[in-house]
Amino acid sequence: MVWLTNPYRFGAPPLLVGARRYWRLVGLPTRDSWFYVANMEMAATPAGANLCSGGTPISSLPASMSNAFDGVSSTEWTGIYNSGWTTTNWIGYDFGTDVAIREVRLQASDTSNPAYANAHAFVIQASYDALSWDTVAMIGDGADWATDEWRAYAI
Repeated sequence: MVWLTNPYRFGAPPLLVGARRYWRLVGLPTRDSWFYVANMEMAATPAGANLCSGGTPISSLPASMSNAFDGVSSTEWTGIYNSGWTTTNWIGYDFGTDVAIREVRLQASDTSNPAYANAHAFVIQASYDALSWDTVAMIGDGADWATDEWRAYAI
């Protein structure tokens, strides 16, 4: 994992924030026209229990947002960035109450070419109100993905 610039701590590890109700992953454009997340988990500790249950998925593209939390790698949330990509393409979770997240885990999709279509660069953000977001980390993980592969990012 390579840390990209963080507006709060340039070149440093992620900004440690307290508990927030809303957490999201904002995809950044890389080398393909799609950005897939087959499954996303969030935990209070590295390798801890997945906290994404009992709340509500949230997304800038809501049609397939529940796919990122269904535990099935053949379904996914898809962010499209082609020539019209903006940083408004994101997937996240409303926990209903404030929680402190210290790890985000992503699973590659079960598509025919997951290497190019899965997360290579993204921002992790947290919010009290889903209107104003704190950037916790900007992560660039340029390594290609294998089908169904899981990766964990400590924050």
